Amino acid sequence: HKLYIYDNKEDSFKWVEAKDINIRNHFLTIKSVKQPLERKKYLNVNSYVSTTFKNNFNVEQTNGRLVKLPEKVELTNDLLYAFGFFIAEGWTIISDIKSSTVNVCQKITNSKMYDASEYIIKIIKESFGIEKHSTYVDTKNIKTCTIHSKELAHNFKDWFGGIVYEKQLPIWVDELNEEQLDSLLKGYYHGDGYRRKNTQQATTSSIKLISQLIRYNCNLGRSISLSNKGENNYTIEYSLEEVKNKRIKLLDGYITYPIKSINISKPKKTEERVYDLSVEDD
Repeated sequence: HKLYIYDNKEDSFKWVEAKDINIRNHFLTIKSVKQPLERKKYLNVNSYVSTTFKNNFNVEQTNGRLVKLPEKVELTNDLLYAFGFFIAEGWTIISDIKSSTVNVCQKITNSKMYDASEYIIKIIKESFGIEKHSTYVDTKNIKTCTIHSKELAHNFKDWFGGIVYEKQLPIWVDELNEEQLDSLLKGYYHGDGYRRKNTQQATTSSIKLISQLIRYNCNLGRSISLSNKGENNYTIEYSLEEVKNKRIKLLDGYITYPIKSINISKPKKTEERVYDLSVEDD
């Protein structure tokens, strides 16, 4: 039962038996993957629709009205920002009966309020060569901007997940450099984030997304706090100023986690002890 830990008192990494773990000085570690130095220039777009169909005479015919998405799009900082905002405030609808859509919403509290939803949709449209979108404002002043595109809806669902509990960052985020990653996270925090007492915070219902946010924020050199306020209610926080308390952080290529508790169980006499470690919520 050995664990690779960071010893805060000795300022070193080492293997330690589970029975010798010291909650005060020892931190759990996970190896981090650094962001590359070079920019990722393009993002490949998968095709989900056919350009031909069989007519009433069973003859293959080209669909002249179909406008396909480009095979790849340029990964500008603006598009990455829009992707981040979509993860926070967007969703897709996939349907074989009705139109498949990509949607972004925002609550409009007054006429002078900055219209982020229109700005985000504009960036997405220009990047993917789409001309039109529709807009709807409900009785609660929640504005929804919608792009009708089967291909775009399928790509967005593949990249960013489905319902709120399935939200995620796509695997190609590993290929972004730090500037691009920062643009993506800025967009996300614009949608789901808020600032409080010199900290940047955000709350999500997706356990996969929160684990990814920990890693990628640490890759940008941020010391992270994580709290779980109930099932499907996770809050991430990092200080806008330098801090020295026990937070999740990146150290020598490892993400270090404070340990909250250790529970030891031995179900049967013939079985070995089981050590259940939980990380600390700040």
